[in-house]
Amino acid sequence: MTGTQRKKTWLAVLGVGFLLALGADVVFLIWSMGRHKEAEDRLEQQKRELAGLYGMAPFPSPENVEVESRNLEMLVGAFYRIQERLALRQVEPNLDLKQPTVFMDSFWQTRRDLLNQARAAGVELPKEFGFGFENYLKGTPPHPDHVPRLMQQLTIVRRLCDMLLQAKVTAIDAVGREVFEAEGDGEGPRSPPGAVPSLRPGRRPRGASAVPEEEGFVNRFNSEAGLLKPGDLYATMRFVLLFRGREETVLQVLNALAAHEMFLAIDNLVWQAPVNQVTIRKRLFSPGAGTSVEEVQRGVPESKESRIVSGREAVLTVRLEVDAYRFARRVE
Repeated sequence: MTGTQRKKTWLAVLGVGFLLALGADVVFLIWSMGRHKEAEDRLEQQKRELAGLYGMAPFPSPENVEVESRNLEMLVGAFYRIQERLALRQVEPNLDLKQPTVFMDSFWQTRRDLLNQARAAGVELPKEFGFGFENYLKGTPPHPDHVPRLMQQLTIVRRLCDMLLQAKVTAIDAVGREVFEAEGDGEGPRSPPGAVPSLRPGRRPRGASAVPEEEGFVNRFNSEAGLLKPGDLYATMRFVLLFRGREETVLQVLNALAAHEMFLAIDNLVWQAPVNQVTIRKRLFSPGAGTSVEEVQRGVPESKESRIVSGREAVLTVRLEVDAYRFARRVE
């Protein structure tokens, strides 16, 4: 093979290789253009879907509305059941009862019953005991519009006084309520004379109350006491109980309030024992064998009898402020 033939052969080989490479490039270019077209189509489709998502309003969807409706119905049902349970034993005002004579008859009958029960139980009461209704001891009837709430308060006060008498307190010094009938000086009348003696600095007289002077008010004016307005969940009436009794009696009263059929909440509790009733009278007991008077005065533990007598003589004076709740009932 001559040089010219070899040259032609190489040129032919190179030409064929070039054509093959060019064909491959063309094929690859066509394939790439197809892939690019597909990718571009997917991109445009995703852009349209994204724009559709941004532009759509998914809420409220029927599925979500159905689920939330079931949840709301369940919560409302549970709320109404709780509301009915709370209002089961509450004292409701009779809005149709507006005869002042009915209230006055109930007031005097309640007063007679409480005086008889206190006398039978040996519970000391003030001379003019009006259990928060002292203004009606004069015989003046109330306004007809006030009768429903007055009857409501009278019923609650009667139950509270029955609770104190059943607990066998030593004395009931005063019972207070929220006065709504007429505006007063903002603090209402004090407790009956002699029920809560004023305390002066120095030694407290025998049997004097330990309630501070500024806490001698038991009736306070509140024109909206117990009013349940539209939309309110509950209303309250404040009652004040001033009584005397031993520690276990006070605990019995607190337990009775907690277990009462009405929904009652203690808002404030103030108690104190007179100093002269908690002093241990060591002079009543002579030193035992082997114990000198100096040892007794030095602080030797008191005898069992001394501790018992001291605990038995401790009488507490208590001011108890109680809120009686009235819950709204379901309106059908």
